[in-house]
Amino acid sequence: MSTEPRAAYDGGDPRIEPGSTAGERFVDRALDLMRRAAAIVGGVALLVIVFAMGWQVFGRYVLNATPTWAEQLSLVLIVVITFLLAGVGVAENTHLSVTAIRDRLPKPLANALVVVRDLLMIGFGAAMAVQGYRLVQFGWSTNVPLLDIPDGVRSIPIVLCGGMMVLCAAVFVWRRLRGRPLPKLDPPETPGADAG
Repeated sequence: MSTEPRAAYDGGDPRIEPGSTAGERFVDRALDLMRRAAAIVGGVALLVIVFAMGWQVFGRYVLNATPTWAEQLSLVLIVVITFLLAGVGVAENTHLSVTAIRDRLPKPLANALVVVRDLLMIGFGAAMAVQGYRLVQFGWSTNVPLLDIPDGVRSIPIVLCGGMMVLCAAVFVWRRLRGRPLPKLDPPETPGADAG
């Protein structure tokens, strides 16, 4: 087994920082995959809510027969959207934050404050994951009315969001303490950017 360090990454994927190690590349890709999957599931859940609410209105006012399952489904999907996309916000580092004090501090203190923030996020995410798991267990023996699925399903997104918060914030802390760049994400696409 060789004791030489692995060669640093020399480019190719614009999301991967040049000079990153194989481990960093693996973590970046895993976090990116997790973020994309959560965003896709949240987007699909939003589309299903729009359809379900449209069907409920159509059923109530046109057919005069309200589909009662639509409201319960929407309540479950609101939890999916809220928590999964909150986890995406942490992964993308776009969550709500007030930076007025941090922006006025000297750079070393500002960086320390960001690390403390990420450590608090790890603690909060861990609490969400643990307590969410307890809610899943507690609700698994009863069913959501009209949907006939375990009530614990409503709490699974809380566990996933907490896990995403812990993983992403831990990577951010580790990278910041080592002086390494944070993972790059795909830049948002601008409509018409490719036009001549």
